[in-house]
Amino acid sequence: MEAGESSGAKPYDEVWAKLVPSDSRYPDVVIQSEWTVICSDITCSSPEKHEWCKITRNLDLCSATLQNLSSETIIVDETVLGREGTVVINCGSEIISGPNREGYLSYRFEVMPTQELCNRQLKISLDVDHAKCSICLNIWHDVVTVAPCLHNFCNGCFSEWLRRCQEKRSSVLCPQCRAVVCYVGRNHFLRNIEEVVRTGRTGRKRSYTPPNEESIGPEFPCPQCGLGCDRAFCAAYWQSLGVVGSDFHSVCVFGNFKPISECVISRIPSSAHQNNQFEQDITERCITQTGKTLQDIISDWIAKLNNREIDRTRMPLNHAEMITSRTHLCNDCYEKLISFLLYWFRVSVPKYLLPPDASQREDCWYGYTCRTQHHSEEHRRKRNHVCRPTRGSNI
Repeated sequence: MEAGESSGAKPYDEVWAKLVPSDSRYPDVVIQSEWTVICSDITCSSPEKHEWCKITRNLDLCSATLQNLSSETIIVDETVLGREGTVVINCGSEIISGPNREGYLSYRFEVMPTQELCNRQLKISLDVDHAKCSICLNIWHDVVTVAPCLHNFCNGCFSEWLRRCQEKRSSVLCPQCRAVVCYVGRNHFLRNIEEVVRTGRTGRKRSYTPPNEESIGPEFPCPQCGLGCDRAFCAAYWQSLGVVGSDFHSVCVFGNFKPISECVISRIPSSAHQNNQFEQDITERCITQTGKTLQDIISDWIAKLNNREIDRTRMPLNHAEMITSRTHLCNDCYEKLISFLLYWFRVSVPKYLLPPDASQREDCWYGYTCRTQHHSEEHRRKRNHVCRPTRGSNI
């Protein structure tokens, strides 16, 4: 058996895979190109050869796609493959060059070790000194970036810097260049680089042992921001690490950061229905008409959320598809969820059950995206804005 031409294929520097024959009289067939056409002996005793198959490397670099080019069927991992048929092969796959085992050569497909492939394909040129936090002078841990200067720091280091700055002055300055910080966010790209830089190093910069291991289980994967909350620096994070927190930001203290099922609501949030007070009043009257409390209604709709009965497209929270009643949220994010659920409550109320001053209104063309509702009292009262847009770019 021998490799045929691989016209148009780009060769790699080294062999990335090979076919190992079961018959020791035949050499291994090495594969260096993105795709290679293999020519095969028909039987062990026959000198005749023909195009047998084409092997194309897949994007995952650890598997390939085999196409049968012969006039006969071949067998791949006990699967019969007809002419022009294709199948994915992995390291260890058995390939028989004919329709049965007797009289036909068989081969085992082998891929170079994954780590060796990764080392050859991924090359990062990075000065470790440029991957250090200027506060603690160690390699970043859970790196965050501040704007507009775009300097990078450890999440923990900058959180402490943030707390101290806000105790002393009204603005927060970058620890590196003293520019006024307008925004702070996690840098997921650099966080991946951080993991690469740390490879082979002994230990991490810090060793944390949270006092309550259950709080960082599958249902609460991150003690800093939970699943839905988008706040970058909250006291719940510090308390989970056994660090004394601060009550400076009341919205983020540990008591205000809990699972949705444990949160309680007693009033309709001012942000509900796009801050439209008139629609909020209608919703409140609809709730009263049901004989239930606001908390009862919200509990009902959280159950619907758990049962995936609600379209989550517009949910204003991170990882909306994964949120359940066990997801941890801060107070602000909980109010966002309440506003979202109240929208669905309102659109589920039949028109004849709406208060008289609301049941006769026509829907606004622009629905909840209408900007006029924010500055025109007459328009707010004349048109219903708890509905989907039917005109404009949001149709």
